[in-house]
Amino acid sequence: MSPLRLLTDLAWKLQCRLNWRLPGSPKLASPDPVTFVARGQSLDPSAVRARGEAPYLCVVITTHARVWPCESLLDQLYRALREAELDQRTFVLVLEDPSGHDYRPVLELLAQRFPGRFAFMTATRRLGKAGRCFAYQTAFAAERALDPELTLFLEDDAVIGPSFMREALARWQEIDDPEKTVLSLCAFEDDEPQGRWVRFARRALPSGHVQLTQWFDLQAFLVSRRFFEHLGHTLFRPWPSRWRGEPSRSSGVSEQFTLRLFGRGNIYQVCQTLALHGGVPSVLNAEARKRRPLNNHPRPQSLGAT
Repeated sequence: MSPLRLLTDLAWKLQCRLNWRLPGSPKLASPDPVTFVARGQSLDPSAVRARGEAPYLCVVITTHARVWPCESLLDQLYRALREAELDQRTFVLVLEDPSGHDYRPVLELLAQRFPGRFAFMTATRRLGKAGRCFAYQTAFAAERALDPELTLFLEDDAVIGPSFMREALARWQEIDDPEKTVLSLCAFEDDEPQGRWVRFARRALPSGHVQLTQWFDLQAFLVSRRFFEHLGHTLFRPWPSRWRGEPSRSSGVSEQFTLRLFGRGNIYQVCQTLALHGGVPSVLNAEARKRRPLNNHPRPQSLGAT
């Protein structure tokens, strides 16, 4: 590891643990700021709040080059929300990392399933791993404008069942902890029992449905307002040297969430997964997925990618 990368890696971990951006660290606003542009019948989240229609739930879906999986997920989400009687109390935000793929079927489905309660936004340039923080920062701004009770984050290759939302809320509500901040809804057989990015041995709650882990990944997770408050509604931008000599490294988003929340807000995970992941080939982390597939489908399968 080069001295520069070693230094910036240490600085990254330090500022995440301090939960405070170090002077001289990369800023989201420079040198190449990214904005997201609304498409179709998208609504400004601020306008939704202004007209007195603050939703109970905000769902954020991040997507890139996966039109069909994203469309399928939205259909599954609508069914799960209807089963939980939340379809009229939910705002859906889809954030596209541009790929040149035609997302009109997704826009049409959003307009059909969530009329007046959605936004589809596309980044002004390709983000990749180094720019994932921009998508989440945009989601943070939307959450601040909407002020929902809960926010659900999903990646476009997640697969969920009709009872997903009802079960997710039941698991959330059974956690009797005023410091609960995150509930990860995706679990894998090879999840690290001693923690990832932090050392913490998982602890199952008496119900056997949920465990305290203090770390989580991005596939599917539910958060309260406390999540955004602990993070100051702001993400940190990684140093570009993060991927120097190791392009398969992750985006750093889930790592910073874990490190910044450690000792501030408690992170839980379902013991039995409520969301499937890994059925679509990875775009951002293809080399990393060769080493660890992160596939919790009952059997290896391909959902198809567009």
